[in-house]
Amino acid sequence: MSADFVPDPPVPLPIASNEDQLGDQGVRTVDRIVSEDLGWVFRDQTRKDYGIDALIELAHSDRRVTGRMVAAQIKCGKSWFAEPTSDGSGWTYRGELRHLNYWLGHSLPVILVLCDPDTGDCYFTHVARRRPTPR
Repeated sequence: MSADFVPDPPVPLPIASNEDQLGDQGVRTVDRIVSEDLGWVFRDQTRKDYGIDALIELAHSDRRVTGRMVAAQIKCGKSWFAEPTSDGSGWTYRGELRHLNYWLGHSLPVILVLCDPDTGDCYFTHVARRRPTPR
């Protein structure tokens, strides 16, 4: 069978979506920042991701690991920057309640990381219970 073989008619196959590519780009970007810029340990969650993309272990400046970890949910794409907060200090994230419940009940602190695919800039916040701010 040659590499250019295409069945007639074409069979339906999965499609690598733009969302999948952005997700991978975000994980790679955060991995680079954590591993290279901070010198910490980045462990992506490649199996059974229920709302945590990576575990990050903090390390000392001499790279001695600490055993202190945070869990990270990574979102990449321009759409995550579409709704600035009222005070202009960040962006409003609108996710699913089931993920919020999962993060709040997690045994590790959870951070949400938003990645800009054009600049490679990443912004994070600690996911915690907060009182709603009045509008």
